[in-house]
Amino acid sequence: MSLLEEMTQVVLSRPSPTATPAEVAAWYHRKAALLDRIAGERGVDSAEASTQAATARERARRLLSLG
Repeated sequence: MSLLEEMTQVVLSRPSPTATPAEVAAWYHRKAALLDRIAGERGVDSAEASTQAATARERARRLLSLG
């Protein structure tokens, strides 16, 4: 899957306001994987993407601890 396709998939799969914490956490994990891929490209924004990936994983962890 291309990076653009993956980005589109993550954007279009954003959970609804009625999603469960587990569904939202799964989405944050997908977002983190995408951001890790962007960071791996070693572009200008790779450090920022890496930081955002860590933040997304932390949000997922917190959501799962609520359930």
